[in-house]
Amino acid sequence: MNTSMIVNIIGLVVAAAEEVPSIVTTIVKAVESSTSGTAPTAAEIEALFEECKTLNTTIQDS
Repeated sequence: MNTSMIVNIIGLVVAAAEEVPSIVTTIVKAVESSTSGTAPTAAEIEALFEECKTLNTTIQDS
């Protein structure tokens, strides 16, 4: 991954966090579960997916 891409990703996360503060928590949970070494369970993936759908609705409505 190059520096420009990382800067763009961080910029998008910050912009999203300004719109919907709970998105940061969801992103952190997703990263933690994918880097835990045991991989996320199906239930964890489903829960994160539901959170993402809720956040998407919130973003679309704002």
